[in-house]
Amino acid sequence: MREHEKHCTLNPDRHCGMCDLAGLGQRPIPELVEAFYGDGLEGLSTLTECPACKLAAIRQSGAHRDIENPRYPDAAAFNYKKERDALMAEVNIERATRFRQVLPKEQREDVSRLLDIIDRLAAANHNLHRAVIDIDVAGSGREHS
Repeated sequence: MREHEKHCTLNPDRHCGMCDLAGLGQRPIPELVEAFYGDGLEGLSTLTECPACKLAAIRQSGAHRDIENPRYPDAAAFNYKKERDALMAEVNIERATRFRQVLPKEQREDVSRLLDIIDRLAAANHNLHRAVIDIDVAGSGREHS
């Protein structure tokens, strides 16, 4: 529990592992909450690129509990998964590039082939996930958003 609380998005003194991983300088969460109150997602995005810190600020602002409140006009527009995936793709590309630079040429080519396979598998997994959601939605009679 202690480790969870250290990284919990509801902890105002949280330590952000995603900032560490991506090499971003973590901003204090109360500062991000104030930016969100003042200028919504745009204000938040000027202070941090980190999706986990943005999520923490949104959760700590209370916007996630009252999405219709005009004080939080764009809270529903935040897509944590999309932003996380984009940031992690950048991190992984940068890591792979660094890794390839220290390998002999043959191994760099092998790594490039493996990265291509991983990209194709990730795309196939995404498509499969979307298909499962579509099947679930179709079976439930709900509209897909």
